[in-house]
Amino acid sequence: MYSVVDVSHREKLHTTIMELHELGWGYTKIHRHLRENGFKIGKSRTTVDSIIKKIKKRNEFLNQPI
Repeated sequence: MYSVVDVSHREKLHTTIMELHELGWGYTKIHRHLRENGFKIGKSRTTVDSIIKKIKKRNEFLNQPI
């Protein structure tokens, strides 16, 4: 059986990361900001870099012409 997973916290995390990234923040600064504000994210700062890359790749794939 499939179970429903609550991803609302990840959606908020991803939108926050992309908003800060679009403002020109680096992934180290974004990571420090998220940790200080209580977001659940890995201890490594490269976690943010990986999330940014995955979001960009996903958006590029989903927005390609058919």
